[in-house]
Amino acid sequence: MTKLIRLVDDVLEIVALIFLIVTPIGLAIEDSYDLDIYDDINDYAKELLKTPLYTNSDYKPTLSSESDPEFHAEVKKCLQNISDDCGVIIFNKIFDNGKPTDVDECCGQLLTLGKKCHHTIIESTIHSPEMKGVNKTAVWINSENLWKRCVFISR
Repeated sequence: MTKLIRLVDDVLEIVALIFLIVTPIGLAIEDSYDLDIYDDINDYAKELLKTPLYTNSDYKPTLSSESDPEFHAEVKKCLQNISDDCGVIIFNKIFDNGKPTDVDECCGQLLTLGKKCHHTIIESTIHSPEMKGVNKTAVWINSENLWKRCVFISR
């Protein structure tokens, strides 16, 4: 029972920290961003499935802190670099079917966060119990579209 409570606390903490993703740290934005633009959404989906995360068909991600404490530490570290307000805006943009929001003001924070941290947070979020049943393909597409938009407007 104690492990279950600890696990629920960890998951709730991670979900809460997701909202902290995008603090205004726009001053440290790097100059080199990937501008790969996919003309066809199917090309994007095929490329996504080639990433190391998906190369093993037996891969089953887990959020259990007992099974992968390094992953949780990485997520927490990433979440420290984003403001509450931008975290909520970015979360809504990605997880609410690309809901129209004024996300442009948070692009600097997202890009400063970096693509690796951004993907780590998304991966953690979509595998949390609260996100059971979420359309993961749509989430990844929304995430990539947001990243590309932020790169575009930062130029």
